[in-house]
Amino acid sequence: MRIHHFGAHGNRLPNRTCRSCGKQFYDDESKRTYCDACDPPTIPSGKDNPNWKGGKPETTCDYCGETYRTYRDNRFCSRDCYRKWWSETVRNDGNPMWCGGVEVEYTGSWAEIRRQARERDNHTCQSCGATRDELGQEPDVHHVVPVRDHDEPEQAHRLDNVICLCRRCHRKVEVGDLEIASAHG
Repeated sequence: MRIHHFGAHGNRLPNRTCRSCGKQFYDDESKRTYCDACDPPTIPSGKDNPNWKGGKPETTCDYCGETYRTYRDNRFCSRDCYRKWWSETVRNDGNPMWCGGVEVEYTGSWAEIRRQARERDNHTCQSCGATRDELGQEPDVHHVVPVRDHDEPEQAHRLDNVICLCRRCHRKVEVGDLEIASAHG
């Protein structure tokens, strides 16, 4: 019927109804919600808008004390304040990964053991199964018994004490949210 009407009469039948005024109109792609007279709709902004809820709430930065407005649940007014807070707060015993200030050495055979572990584990996380291609990088190599628990770092750098993990699983293991039974024996 639409094709006949256009061919016989030269105009198209309406296929849309304007959301603002209710007038019927034709739209080639059937996407528009307003007719030409109402498009773009004149919706008041700011306090004149019927949906106005007071704007961005005012809050205070946890680091510098500045007052700022945001819709987000932020504690900091800027990335700079967040970074400064992080570097001052989440270090030493404030960091969940803090282990009492032990310096860990990755020297000697570590590079070769790491290479062998990745090859042995087929460059795949041994916890979740994510591959190197899926990760977009090599998986981390985790010490099952930490280097800090050995008298000599070289004692920790053994193939039977390391396992490949993706970054996500590695972090979970380090903070105690995921347990790895043992490395390959």
